[in-house]
Amino acid sequence: FRPGGAVMIVRASQLRQMESSVYLEFEKRVTTWLATIFPDDCHWLGPQGTAERIRHSVQVAARYGFSSQRDIASFAYLSFLLGPNFDAEERYSWVRQILKRPNLPPGAPIDQAVDEVAARLDLGPLESLDFEEDEL
Repeated sequence: FRPGGAVMIVRASQLRQMESSVYLEFEKRVTTWLATIFPDDCHWLGPQGTAERIRHSVQVAARYGFSSQRDIASFAYLSFLLGPNFDAEERYSWVRQILKRPNLPPGAPIDQAVDEVAARLDLGPLESLDFEEDEL
């Protein structure tokens, strides 16, 4: 709103459409990013299967309280590395415990989980795990 200017009215349906557009752009960027790290998996899943895996990751990441694009992309990375329901599997209960750690700053639990997974699986430094978050 500018003094003397017109007032822009955004309807709820328009807001949902804008949010959907932002989400689809995010999903596209995560898909491209994961395809560089997991090309065989993304090829095998195909575009729709990859998008479904990312959507599932977004939903599960939200249950852990992750809301930044970077944190959600990191959760999707773990989903591709360990499996789509890794957080529910007993063999990865240690990852779930890290993700649920209380009183940590935003982003710390997912960063710690990724670092611990890399160490336990002997993946070495994960320099390629730099998902660039867009300014919204």
